[in-house]
Amino acid sequence: MTRLSTKQNETLFKNEHSINWMGSVVTMSQFHDYIPFIFNGRKYIMELLYPSNNAGDNSYSDNHLNFGTEQSITFGKSYRVIKVFTVCDNNELKVMPLIDIGTISAFSKALYNLVLTYVNDNRNIKHFFYETSPELARLVKDKVSSFTQDTSYFMKFHDDISIPFYGFSLISKL
Repeated sequence: MTRLSTKQNETLFKNEHSINWMGSVVTMSQFHDYIPFIFNGRKYIMELLYPSNNAGDNSYSDNHLNFGTEQSITFGKSYRVIKVFTVCDNNELKVMPLIDIGTISAFSKALYNLVLTYVNDNRNIKHFFYETSPELARLVKDKVSSFTQDTSYFMKFHDDISIPFYGFSLISKL
């Protein structure tokens, strides 16, 4: 399990001031960035992994993602893999537990806004991938699709990636 040091936790959340708050992009190493956020009073971390760091976790290769058995799509280094963690009282990062179904829309909007924050800081990154259940993937897709009307991006979902992986690309409306 990954654990934040007390100093890292204090630094990441030093400017938090409400039960719903979003921090800035913080580069934690050469291979991953964090965006701290608070949702309904609980601390979370969105981790964005760089492609070269993903080869070791058997989720994705550096240059392409498999779409079934015979197809693949190439994104080069222009994508990130998203993981969301809960920050426990002992600073341990745990894979996010299920959230209340009544908050899924607000939580999805918070995650979308975090991705937009990341894209605004990293203009060359437009593709994002994550692992989840098919049910949650459909629910998030339905919720997030409605948010893109108010932004300068279209969202194209990649539904044909092998389960349990899902992804999307942000395409500028300009």
